[in-house]
Amino acid sequence: MMDNQLLLARIAELELILAETYQVVGSLSESLGMFNELPVIKALDNLSAMALVHKDVLPFSFDDIDPRLVSFAEDMSTCTLNKGGEEYYYDFVSKTS
Repeated sequence: MMDNQLLLARIAELELILAETYQVVGSLSESLGMFNELPVIKALDNLSAMALVHKDVLPFSFDDIDPRLVSFAEDMSTCTLNKGGEEYYYDFVSKTS
């Protein structure tokens, strides 16, 4: 059985991982113009609460996004999404949008 200090240290580590993941998901979804989409909101709710607030996050998808509106550069370094008449661009190398 694990020592209480080891368990507490592991919990703290997992909380940090969740906080970092929250930032990554939020940043990527914002760069792609998807931040206000319900699947993203539910995932971020779960990450910020560090609990299963929404049990229907998986399978994760953007059903309302037509895949023909998303284009990637040949080398997969950039992505462009056309949504609602607006174009969102993200460069995976320089991490800029």
